Amino acid sequence: YLYYTTGGADAKAWRVRFADHRIETITSLMDVSRAGKMGWIPGINVAPDGSPIFTRDTGTQEVYALTVRWPR
Repeated sequence: YLYYTTGGADAKAWRVRFADHRIETITSLMDVSRAGKMGWIPGINVAPDGSPIFTRDTGTQEVYALTVRWPR
């Protein structure tokens, strides 16, 4: 798949399947405040289970805590 996002009033996340060029809408991004200011490039990543991952703008640049639980 190729994953991409669109902007504007009806922003969405999409993916294109290489095998048959089928375009699928993943989700709407209308209510998501995505990072894109101060040097961040808004993008999309994909988790191992296929779910989309976005960088969200929370209005601060500090990380207070990060907990990672790696699968065994």
